[in-house]
Amino acid sequence: MRSSGEFVSSLRHLKQRSGISYRQLERRAEAAGDTLPRSTIAQALTGETLPRRETVEAFVRACLGPEQAVTEAAQWLAVYDRLAGDGPPVHAMPPRRPSYWSTPGRFDHSRERPRAGRATGSGDTRSRCRPPCCSS
Repeated sequence: MRSSGEFVSSLRHLKQRSGISYRQLERRAEAAGDTLPRSTIAQALTGETLPRRETVEAFVRACLGPEQAVTEAAQWLAVYDRLAGDGPPVHAMPPRRPSYWSTPGRFDHSRERPRAGRATGSGDTRSRCRPPCCSS
């Protein structure tokens, strides 16, 4: 495995091979002394970033059972440590910001339409709420 996305995909495949539901995984982990809520499992398997190391360890043990987990968990964690050592886990794509954030301090009033109760030149002298960039 060369990326965190491939690692998470392999975790999903491990869950499918086990044939165990999220609820059963949660119970197995609890029986082994681990904490592994269903929501954490679901979040770990839907993302493209590395989940926490403790989550991976508990997940692998719950999927494989106590006999297999002893040998295979060490292999999974070795791969995890190698991938995590390349740098801190980051999102595959940064969150998108609205386009108007790219030009701080600018506000286009040309597209603004008068609304009820706003100063429209018809004798209404109430002050308008203006963005800080346009206040004078």
